[in-house]
Amino acid sequence: MCPATSTTRRLPDMALPTLESLTGALFTATNEVLEDPITYAIGGLNPAPINGWVNHEDKTESFAGGQMTAQDILIEVLKTDVPQPSTADRITLPKLDNLIVAPKDWKNTPSARGWIILVSRVRA
Repeated sequence: MCPATSTTRRLPDMALPTLESLTGALFTATNEVLEDPITYAIGGLNPAPINGWVNHEDKTESFAGGQMTAQDILIEVLKTDVPQPSTADRITLPKLDNLIVAPKDWKNTPSARGWIILVSRVRA
């Protein structure tokens, strides 16, 4: 047991940060360090460099007694970078030989601070 002391330590009278108040900064810092650099053009105009989590997911489909493997690309971006996705947006993926894709479908991330965007290849 800890011996009793006659002095009690008191915290200064200032507001301490809460997890909620630090969450935005945590998401931004994680995004800057861990995610892939991409170029995002809202409405296909004015491309801007941002970071996004690019997930290349293989999906195997069965048909006519055979199987086919397709790759879905999901991109997760912060709403502070992309307020609202649109099918007119264009995303360039430098790590995939500057592949240009467009949002096909999107939903909120579990934290509701970002978008999970399913993309399709843009034909030139």
